[in-house]
Amino acid sequence: MSYENTEEFWFRFISLSETQVHALQGHLVDAQVRPSRNMPGRFVASFRLSPAGAYDWLPSFVQSCNIADSEYGVFVSLLTKHDSEIVTLPAYVLDVHRRVGGQIEFSFTVVADSPQ
Repeated sequence: MSYENTEEFWFRFISLSETQVHALQGHLVDAQVRPSRNMPGRFVASFRLSPAGAYDWLPSFVQSCNIADSEYGVFVSLLTKHDSEIVTLPAYVLDVHRRVGGQIEFSFTVVADSPQ
């Protein structure tokens, strides 16, 4: 966790086919899906990870779709007012990564207070 509690934890696929997107949605995951900017006909899909989430289906989904390790993983987004911050991944996020593998990527955005 960060000190500001402004982090979000997601699982993201960066190059799914339309068939794979439908298979992902078949797991009743509330995934955000958009076309890939760099790969026509491919899609980026991500869903927020939560402590109450059940992700037992995820390893077999990745394996059955034959998705390369470089094309999926945990995505951490941090919005902060500080130019440095400590983030410790919660146990449920680490558990997903240990079981599924893939990448761990961070987005770190510093937002300055507006002048008064």
